[in-house]
Amino acid sequence: MTKSESNWLVEKSKEAFVRYAGKWVVWCDGEIIGVGDTAAEAERDALSKNKSTDSTRFVFEAIDKSADVIYGRL
Repeated sequence: MTKSESNWLVEKSKEAFVRYAGKWVVWCDGEIIGVGDTAAEAERDALSKNKSTDSTRFVFEAIDKSADVIYGRL
């Protein structure tokens, strides 16, 4: 994960938690592009929306609905 990707994740963690708690998300270039109950479902969702996968790097994140810590500001 690059520094800019890490910074994006910290900035958007509360928003992602509120919206996607209990789900897997796939994000790329500062945008959530896939969501699912499993990592495989989230990947399929992302691939169905993004046709140029050759050079695209996806980051997978499980959003724990019982998380004790949310990164970033509340």
